[in-house]
Amino acid sequence: MRGATFLLMGLAVWTGWSKAQTEFPLPAGAQGVEFKADTKGPVLARLVTGGEKVAKPYVWPVLTPSGVPVTRSWPMVHEAPGAKDHKHQKSAWFCHGDLVVEGHKPQPRKGVAGTDFWSEETGHGRIVLDSEKVAIGQAAGLNVQVNAGYVWQDSVGKPLLRENRQVQFKPIGKTAWLMDWTCQMAASEGSVTFEDTKEGSMGIRVVDALTEKEGGKLINSKGQFGEKNVWGREADWCAYAGNINGKSVAIAILDHPQNPHRACWHARGYGLMAANPFGRKKSGFPDRKDTAEMVKIAKGEKLTLRYGLLVLDGDWASASKTIAEQYDVWSKAR
Repeated sequence: MRGATFLLMGLAVWTGWSKAQTEFPLPAGAQGVEFKADTKGPVLARLVTGGEKVAKPYVWPVLTPSGVPVTRSWPMVHEAPGAKDHKHQKSAWFCHGDLVVEGHKPQPRKGVAGTDFWSEETGHGRIVLDSEKVAIGQAAGLNVQVNAGYVWQDSVGKPLLRENRQVQFKPIGKTAWLMDWTCQMAASEGSVTFEDTKEGSMGIRVVDALTEKEGGKLINSKGQFGEKNVWGREADWCAYAGNINGKSVAIAILDHPQNPHRACWHARGYGLMAANPFGRKKSGFPDRKDTAEMVKIAKGEKLTLRYGLLVLDGDWASASKTIAEQYDVWSKAR
């Protein structure tokens, strides 16, 4: 296995947009950590940890080991090709669309009981980096690990929830890499309710070439294909696979079996794929139609969720085998 390296980035100078998607400038005012499989290789991913105009942390770009971008670059780059909708779906992220904190009265929004961290419309919340709580280093096996503290704030900056987030980058041979996310959320300001909404939580937005319209394949760990069969269903993992400029690639999200609340998949054929542990009957998820009780954290308590982002080169037959194998390894590791 190759050792991983990282680079902490500040402001980046705009150098223009490359139609071949070979340049991924860091948005002005943002901070990020870049990941490589080795010192001489290209940047394969960047964790945008925060910034003045960053609504929530996200990962962009996301490239396969051979350098193929698998998540979209809009709206980070306005000139990026492809669909320009759902401005909040920035490459890869974790959040929730309706967070209610006892005793807190948020700005009223239609269809939202609390504060919305999913969309970026008027009145949305922000997940803000605590700059004093960031540590970057080498984890076991020379893998790169980022530990960061975040505050989930309402639209006027009032703290609602505090989170410790650990993101670990791990190359897997020459054809894959895994980003392991552990999100520990603490009800620091009052008891928290994750309201019943489909808008969550560990999500990605793929490039147009991987969408169902363009011939991409959406599949879960149970062998169910397509939005019609995958949406709202519980599964260990879900993946998009397809062909981009003659290269076969895949990207998957893994839901850890020890999560206290397993995910149903808010996965759409247009390119969205998200593991949602909070959606219930109201969300319309078929596998939650008999579940009404919502996920809650009492004041002073914590909830920990773990997800994996797996990115691969290779045709679907080889990729699906690798996803299943890596899920088995990852799910048994501490």
